[in-house]
Formats: sequence, C-alpha cells, structure tokens
Amino acid sequence: MKYLRLGLVVAVVLALSACGAHKPASQSDKLLQVQQKSLASSVVQEHNNVTVIMPREKGKHNLVTAKKYVAAAKKELGKVTGQTQSKAAYVTFTGQKSARNFVHLQPVVSVYQRQKRATKLVARRQLASVNVDTQTGKAVTAGSLMRSQQQLKAINYHALAVAVAHKQYTDVQLTQARSITFMKNMAAQNFNLSSKYLTIFPAQNPLHIKAVKIPLTQIKGYLDRLYTVAEPNFGKEKVVALSFDDGPNPKTTPTVLKTLKQEHIKATFFMVGYEVAANPALARSVVQAGNEVGTHTFDHKNLAVLDPASAYAEVEQSANAMYHALGTLPLTLRPPYGAVNKAHDSTIPLPSIQWAVDSEDWRVHAPAPIIARINRTVYPGAIILMHDIHPQSVAALPQVIRTLKAKGYRFVTVNQLLGKYLLPEEQYFGAGDHRSI
Repeated sequence: MKYLRLGLVVAVVLALSACGAHKPASQSDKLLQVQQKSLASSVVQEHNNVTVIMPREKGKHNLVTAKKYVAAAKKELGKVTGQTQSKAAYVTFTGQKSARNFVHLQPVVSVYQRQKRATKLVARRQLASVNVDTQTGKAVTAGSLMRSQQQLKAINYHALAVAVAHKQYTDVQLTQARSITFMKNMAAQNFNLSSKYLTIFPAQNPLHIKAVKIPLTQIKGYLDRLYTVAEPNFGKEKVVALSFDDGPNPKTTPTVLKTLKQEHIKATFFMVGYEVAANPALARSVVQAGNEVGTHTFDHKNLAVLDPASAYAEVEQSANAMYHALGTLPLTLRPPYGAVNKAHDSTIPLPSIQWAVDSEDWRVHAPAPIIARINRTVYPGAIILMHDIHPQSVAALPQVIRTLKAKGYRFVTVNQLLGKYLLPEEQYFGAGDHRSI
C-alpha cells in the first residue's frame, strides 16, 4: 500500500441515514478529506443507517472488518442522551506503518451531537489497537512475532524492566508494575513494531503507564518468526566468562574491581540482595566499571527446596534491592548452589546462569588450589565460578587471569558469551550449552 505520509490515518465514518437523521456534513467532509489524502484505496460500505469508509489494500482486501466498529460506535451512541436524530458517531483510525508489511491501527470513537444550531463533540473513546498485515489482510498478533511461551515471558519481563527503569519506584509501585498486563497471550495485538522498537500499549494500570518502548536490540532474538539471530560464534577463539557470586562485599569486592581494571577485562557479578541493600554505592561501582550484574536471590536460599511462592519472593526481593541501588531490574539469575526446580522456575521470569568451571574457592584457604583447579578444568566457552567475598579468591584472581591469558584466552561477560536473548526456564552453563530446567 502506498501512503502519502509516514503515518496512516483511516477514517471510518458512522452517521445516521439521510432519510431520518441530521448528519453534520462538515465533520464528514473533514474526515473524508483526510482519508483521500492518506489512502490510495477505500471502499464504502453501508449498514442500515451507518456508513463505513473502509481502508483497503489496493485491488486486494479490506484492512479491517466494519462490523465490530459499527457495534462499538452504536454502543457509544447509546450512552449519549438525546434523540437519535441529533447524534452521529465517527470512528477514526490513526496508524503507523510497522516492520515488514504490518500496519498498526488505533481506532477512536467520537460522538457528535446537534445542539441547537451547533454540532459538538460530546464523547470520545479509544478502542483496542490492532495490527494488520497489508499483504494478507490478516491480524498480526504476538504469535505472528514469536513461537513459544518462553519468548513471550521474556518479552514481558523486558517490558517490565524498561517500564520501571530509573523511575525511583517504591516496592509497592514495583509490585503494581509486576501486575501490569503487557502482552497477555499469543493473541495479543496491543503493540506496534517498527524497525527499531517494539512498543507495547499495556492495559490501564495504577502507574498510568501507557506505552513501553523496547529497543529491538534487547529482544530481537525472541522474535524468531521475523528475524534469525544466531548465538555468538567465536569459532576457534578461546574465550571464557569470569563470574563472581555473593557480593558486593566492602572488604573484598573493591580489590576484585581493581584487578579487573588493571587487566582490562570485564566480568559478571551475581549479587545477593541483602548485600546490595547494605552496600548500594559499591553495587553501583561494579556497574560503573562496565561489568554485568545479575541476581543471586536475596538471602542465598536454596530455591529448589522452597515452595514456589517463597522462591519467587526471594528473587523479587533481590530484584527490588538491585533496582533501588542501580535503577534497573536484573535480567539474569544465578540460583544459589545451582539448584533449580521446574515447579517454581516456571513462575520466575529470568534465565538461570550456571557454570562449567567451579573454582571451589570456598573449600580452601589459599590461592594455589584455586589457580590449579581453574587451569586444570578450563576450556573455551566456559563460565568460571568464583566468589568476590573470600580473601583467597581475591588473592588468586591476578594469577588466574595472567595464566589464562598466557594460554591464549580472552575474557568476556556472560551476555557476550551466551548472547542477549536468554530464555526463562532455561539454564546456561557455557557457550552452546543450555538445557531446560
């Protein structure tokens, strides 16, 4: 379809028939003029005393079905008191051309009433937005973008994270945000997809969030019906990801950060919520140094032995602590002890990041065994587990880094190693190694 403007304005005019109703010609003329300027093709349909000017893909099909909009307009007319002959309704669509052949349409019902010699706008209501494939005339839904419930869950969590980022919400407001319906199911149409963003229009909510604009760079890999995004492929290059658990600790974490800076590498820190709450500035310094962060629950409890509600609360409370310190919600979870449980992980919207190389630094009290174990078990693509709370780990770190560099290894973060598009209900051990929980 050719458009004279970037946006699409579709006017569906509903008016009372000429034989028994007073139709405000000036309003009809304005809407028709707008339609003639912005649409290459349209077709007029009459429904008793209602006239609908349908948007149409030239020579093919209508882009919407008039029936439901006629019904919606009549419903709004019924809410306005006064004689039928004095009222007329108009449904106006504003639209945006989306990715591929999609167009996003936002209908609004406007009711006008003849009062003495003037016609006035007396009611206006926005209807649910719709997406249409202009080539097929079929509705575009969430299921047109992605294939699995896991992907939908990931999209909704990213929408939540974007919606609350840096807004200084309270815990109560964060709970309200988590209750928002972003994309309800695979049949959802309350979104617009452009070349750079997926914009979701959530249901009415206490926080008055009307639109959430998610950069495609954050979620493109989930939209696998539209895009093909491969996992990172390092070929023969030897890469590993260093990860640290249980911090931030004011006695040890600063030294870890200093070592990483001196060695010009970034790592991933899985933080315990109560430590973040106690040391928010230190948590911020980890991020400010260019490192990645994820949650390690609030109290480091074994999630696999908790009931689903308690397990979820551990993750939520930790996420809240990180939000208050950093302004953002975490996007990854490292379950304490690596313990997962299908029964409750289905309620947790985060991917679980495991490890392939365990330094077992908590078992020993000297750096040498830590260095030896990592050197003995490391391989390309591995996630290495250490802790930034043990003095022996801190002491071992410089030698661990230098030894691996000497072997030709390069250090990356977990997301750089695995890719951005990680799924809830999946656990990740290293490059190319992930399994369902």
